[in-house]
Amino acid sequence: MWIRSIRINNYKSFEDSGRLEFERHMNVVVGTNHSGKSALLSTVGHRYVGTPHKSSKFRRDAALNPMSVADFQFSVSGPEVRDAILSDNLNLYIPVPLAWARDGLTPRKVLDRFFALPEIVISARSQASHDAAPSWTRVGYPSTNLFLHGQEDPGFIHVSALHDRSDVHIVQMAAGENDNVAENMASRLEPRIYFFDAQRVPQNNFDFGSSTKLNSNAANLAEVLNILQSSRTEFAEYVAQVSRVIPAIKWISTTPSQRHSQHVEIKIWNIPDSTKRDDLAIPLAECGTGVGQVLSILYVVMRSSGNVIVIDEPNSFLHPRAAKALIGILKEDRSNQYVISTHSPEIIVSSDPDRFFSLAFADERTSVTEVARSDLASIKQVLAEVGSQLSDVFGADNVLWVEGPTEVQCFPMLLRSVGREFDSGLTIAPLRNTGDLESRHGAIVADIYRNLSSAHSVLPTTVGVSFDGDKHNMKEKENLERAFGNVLHFLKRRCYENYLIHPSAIRAILNVTESFKAAPIEEGRITDWIGDNGRIPKYKAEGAEPFSPNWLKAVDAPRLLEDMFQDLSEAREIYRKPLHSVAITRWLIENDPQFLSEVVEYVVGLIPTHNK
Repeated sequence: MWIRSIRINNYKSFEDSGRLEFERHMNVVVGTNHSGKSALLSTVGHRYVGTPHKSSKFRRDAALNPMSVADFQFSVSGPEVRDAILSDNLNLYIPVPLAWARDGLTPRKVLDRFFALPEIVISARSQASHDAAPSWTRVGYPSTNLFLHGQEDPGFIHVSALHDRSDVHIVQMAAGENDNVAENMASRLEPRIYFFDAQRVPQNNFDFGSSTKLNSNAANLAEVLNILQSSRTEFAEYVAQVSRVIPAIKWISTTPSQRHSQHVEIKIWNIPDSTKRDDLAIPLAECGTGVGQVLSILYVVMRSSGNVIVIDEPNSFLHPRAAKALIGILKEDRSNQYVISTHSPEIIVSSDPDRFFSLAFADERTSVTEVARSDLASIKQVLAEVGSQLSDVFGADNVLWVEGPTEVQCFPMLLRSVGREFDSGLTIAPLRNTGDLESRHGAIVADIYRNLSSAHSVLPTTVGVSFDGDKHNMKEKENLERAFGNVLHFLKRRCYENYLIHPSAIRAILNVTESFKAAPIEEGRITDWIGDNGRIPKYKAEGAEPFSPNWLKAVDAPRLLEDMFQDLSEAREIYRKPLHSVAITRWLIENDPQFLSEVVEYVVGLIPTHNK
């Protein structure tokens, strides 16, 4: 069984979600806090209570519709229906087109034809009154997709299980609209939906028993692991998968509980079981919440199929590396369906979702946008082209693209130095491969990115693109200006480090290095070095006097600083841009802010007025 679609009405922030189509394998939901992710997943997981949607369009004392409703479509196979009849002893009224009987089929052959279907789509409604758990009912007639109401004569076949459950008994086949498939098969689906979030922690112990099926709330995890433990090979495979996610776990054991004689308890080993140091094993209850979740999720993945596994923000109970490893295992499994919410770009990328939904809360309700798989691939490709990645910009409303990681750190410092705090929805992200934008492909990359960032909520809107001044005369400048429009800007000097040639600041930074702690360097040595070397051709400012405005504008400052650090320290120190450029910027803000006035004015001009 798997969920094909859902439509949510009148539940929390959902006024009407519209029909959301899911895929058989991996479905991912993203959105900011309070966007409705948890509400969507609790509905899919059928773990919700009726909570009517509220908004200002209703009067304060207006009577609200007390029913929250979720219309499901789910797929089952004919054999799954047959198994349900036999195992649950169902009296089932199955809607079938009478045309099947007119084709000369006997009731048994009609039933066999139904049971042979590889996929049957069933529509069922889940509805919950205010503060009450949901129950299943039929949406309309027929509850299956075998025929359309009004276009074919309705019929049904009434079946039940024989007493010994060896076969299905046909009670009758007749004309009419008898149909109870939806509520019966939906009830069969419900225990196959597993819902995992940070609040639903599996129990450390449970009664001894013989069940190998994990309850949908994972309460009997100790029971099923105790049974699995009897098969050493399978249990070792299970532990190996757990260790892929949490390498610190070397073994897992289940033992009789010392507190409850009828209970079995889970213990976690941080050393191999070959040590026989069971005294060092830790009860699951004393481990972090993520451990129990991983144990439960992987048990379902490895021991059963045909489940719907719903995971609400795995990054909230797992370290990013562990979450990524878990998603890797889930991606390998093709026998279960996954619906996962996240705010982690790493999970989005590693899961490579078949369906990808972006939620947003606006105008007092949640709206859902599906991002096509091809568009998500295009987004990742374009970001790679410009040397960035999804984690640089995911979750932001607006983005300011800058030349590299140095500017990412320094530009916010410069803004704050003049009392400018940019909006929390704005992020500053690096364009690492700016050389690609100078190539003949540059305009194409820029145009694709601009279109994507304006068309999809996954990527933020570009409010500015800042290039170093040495790109001001590149051949592709006109094409880039057409692509990026008025958000494209160029520094007035060769690069950011051209604003950091300040002997006092450089001296302060050098004197905290190991090479100069014992014998601090004098500022005059730095000034003299620049005066003696600043017009060497390799620094590209030989026609100007060092420290003059023209020289400061044209000099290859990063190369100059690299050579200066090497020479003055006798090759013991290296100028590291992300470290030393930030340190010099901080010193100048604190000691000579006027020296940075030109670049501060430039950075302030990059941010639209509403973000200043």
